[in-house]
Amino acid sequence: LLTILLTAILAAKLQRAREKLRQHQRELEIMSITDITTGIFNRRHLNEILDLEYKRMAREGTTLSILMIDVDYFKNYNDKLGHQTGDECIRKVAQALLGILQRPGDVLGRYGGDEFTAILPNTDRDGAEVISESMLDAISELRMVHPDSEVSGNVTISVGGACHSGRSGGGSVMKLLRLADEAMYRSKQSGRNRAVVLDEDST
Repeated sequence: LLTILLTAILAAKLQRAREKLRQHQRELEIMSITDITTGIFNRRHLNEILDLEYKRMAREGTTLSILMIDVDYFKNYNDKLGHQTGDECIRKVAQALLGILQRPGDVLGRYGGDEFTAILPNTDRDGAEVISESMLDAISELRMVHPDSEVSGNVTISVGGACHSGRSGGGSVMKLLRLADEAMYRSKQSGRNRAVVLDEDST
């Protein structure tokens, strides 16, 4: 009887230890894909998702859009108000952008510093433009004072988007990212606080 009791106690302890180990592993997995400041996906996980979504788009002949989002004159904001206030700004921007993405497949992550990326499966250029404009409005509505912006008295963003169709073929993830970079360049050259979305036919 004593042996049976000891065996049961040991089995229960072993089960608890295994559950703690599984919980710890889950926490580590979450940490490995999460940006610590904002709680959204980090750049490494974004790249993994983008690669998967691009392959699916090419396979199924659908469309895929990505948005690159920069906080305008964020270095000035950090220098003027300090890094703690800067981190709080980044957190608020992340949550506002996340609130625009309503579909389960849409993904937002922090690409680095003051840069975010949204991955929008099954979204054409028109759809990407609608989401971009909604993001601009969402950040404007935060009314976070920016004392050193050359655009506005409040925090604003610039958005560069790119769209590719799996039906057209001939693309790659790198080409899509370069197109988004080009769109971001045009957005900033045009005065910031705006969105520019390009597709393969854009010149």
